[in-house]
Amino acid sequence: MKKYFLIIFILCFFAPSSLLADYVDDKLPADTSTQIKQGARQIIQLGVKKRHVVKVTNRMLEADFKKDEILSAYNVLIRAKKQQLPEDPIMDKLNEGIAKDVQPDKIILAMKKVRARYETASTYAKILAVDEDHIETMTKEIAECMAAGIDANDIHKVAEALREKAKDMRRSSADALSKRSVRIMKTMARSGVESQDALSVVESAFESGYDAKDMEGLENSFRLNVRWTSSASDLAKAYAKVIKDGAKFTDTEFYDPWTTSFGSQIPGGGIRPGGPGGVLLGVPGGGIPPGAPTGSPPVGGVPSGGAPGGAPPPPAASGK
Repeated sequence: MKKYFLIIFILCFFAPSSLLADYVDDKLPADTSTQIKQGARQIIQLGVKKRHVVKVTNRMLEADFKKDEILSAYNVLIRAKKQQLPEDPIMDKLNEGIAKDVQPDKIILAMKKVRARYETASTYAKILAVDEDHIETMTKEIAECMAAGIDANDIHKVAEALREKAKDMRRSSADALSKRSVRIMKTMARSGVESQDALSVVESAFESGYDAKDMEGLENSFRLNVRWTSSASDLAKAYAKVIKDGAKFTDTEFYDPWTTSFGSQIPGGGIRPGGPGGVLLGVPGGGIPPGAPTGSPPVGGVPSGGAPGGAPPPPAASGK
C-alpha cells in the first residue's frame, strides 16, 4: 500500500513539471536560451495560460528582443501575478507595442506603467469592495478611469467618499453606486473633461444623494450632450452646478450651450414640469431656438443617427 502512495505522490508533484518542460521545449525554438525557458515556466506556474506565454515569447523572439529584454518583460508579469493583479492588460500592452514596432525598452516601460496603474487601482478597489469578484471588477474600472486621464488623487477622494456613504447603504447598493461613480468619471475623461471637473460632478452628485440609477441617468445625459459642445469640461461644470441645485437627469435632458442651462424634451416642445429648469432645445415642430446663432443644434432632441429630418449634425458651439 505504501508503494502505491509513493507512486501517486511522484505523479502529482513531479509529472506536471516534466510535462511543462516538454511543452515549453516543444513550442519555443530549439536555440532559445535556458534562462528564457525557465522564465516562461515560472510565469506558467504562477497561473498564466501556457499557450499565451509561449505565444508572446515567440513574438518577442521574432521582434528581435534581446534575452535581457525578454527577462525584463517576464519580471513585470511575474510581479503582477505575485500581487494578484490581472496579467491580460500587461500582455495586451506588450502585444500592442510589438505590433506597432515600438522599441523593446519603451514597451517594457509601458508594461511597468500598466502594472503600476493596476496596483494603485487595486488599492482603491479594496477601499470600495469586499468580495473578490467586485474587487476585481472595480480594479479594472478604476485602472481604465486612470488611463483615461483621471488623477489618482481624485480617485482616492471618490473612494473615501464612497466608503463613508457605504456605511448607511446596503452592500449591493453601495457596490452599484461605486461602479457607476467611477464609470461616469471614465466617460467624462474620455470625452476630454479635466480630472478636477469630473471630480466636481461626482462630488456634487454625492452631496445631492444620487444613487446608482441617478448616476446612470447622469452618464446617459452627458453622453448625449457632449456631442454638441466645444468644451467637455465646461459642460461638466454646468452639470455640477445644476446637480447642486437638485437636478437629476435622464437621456432626454438637453443642454443649451447658449444659455448654459438644461431642459427636458416633451411632445410639442416646452419644459418638462419639475425639470431642472432652463430652456428646452425644442419648439413645436422642431427647428432652431429663437435667437440662437446660425448653425445651432436642432431642437426637440437629436436622435442617435443625427439631426431630425436627416440633416447633418451641426457644428460645435463656439462658446457660451
